[in-house]
Amino acid sequence: MEQKEQEIRYLLQLLDDEDQPAGFAMADLLQRDCPELDHAIRSLQDCTNPRLRRRIHQLEVILRRRRARHLFIQKLEEKNLSLFEGCLELHLSWFDNDSADSVTAQWNELKKEVVQEKPDSLSRMAAFMRQQKFQVPERDQMDAEYFCIGNVIDEERTGSDLMLSVIACLLAEEVGLHLEVIRRGPDFGLTDCTGGFILPASGGWTVVNRVEMEVPCVVWRRDEILKFIAALLYLCAVGTDSFRYIYTLGMNLAAEASLPDLKFLPYPYAMDTRTKGQTKG
Repeated sequence: MEQKEQEIRYLLQLLDDEDQPAGFAMADLLQRDCPELDHAIRSLQDCTNPRLRRRIHQLEVILRRRRARHLFIQKLEEKNLSLFEGCLELHLSWFDNDSADSVTAQWNELKKEVVQEKPDSLSRMAAFMRQQKFQVPERDQMDAEYFCIGNVIDEERTGSDLMLSVIACLLAEEVGLHLEVIRRGPDFGLTDCTGGFILPASGGWTVVNRVEMEVPCVVWRRDEILKFIAALLYLCAVGTDSFRYIYTLGMNLAAEASLPDLKFLPYPYAMDTRTKGQTKG
């Protein structure tokens, strides 16, 4: 057995120790993310010791979340991410007990519905969204669940005007209808090539003409949309003092801004000497 594997197995056994030694062992193991660690974890997943088995599971969950975050950051940096994939990853950053497969399955069911209806204009797309009962919340939109695509396409079909516009835009692509997400003042909506507009928050799913738009609108691209959703989720995390979400979403935003870490944040969110040795998922 190689020295690296021996050290990993020793640290894994320490997870069955009292809280402080187990905490140090967990921190050390998270710094050793490698194939040998994966192999050792698999060999202990079904051990008979309940405390060790629980902590092995905790280690595995943290590693999985960390790897998913690193992959998402890599895709953001490489600009190798579709709008749906980005929205899915941001959903999983918040609802981290959900699986990509379950959310994608929901999305595929919705795509079947739109392909069956085949809306070929902005007004017909609006009618489809109305038929599917998509709506903005009656009160404040500033709730994380309204910016998470998996939650919005679930049974309640309630989401922010931005997420509803993104969903309609993505569904339109499935039937060859080109729509664009726009921002008009504080509101988000959709436009087509004929100059028609939809603003879910202020006009519902009613199409209006450019001449009726008193405030100019701006088309938003994929990167702007994903960055805005990430920033709003981050704001929700700070508002609820959810440290793990602050760290996860903060790292996504830092990567988008080409920052190496979260040192620009105030304590306790920044990584400094006061948090050294602690672990985050």
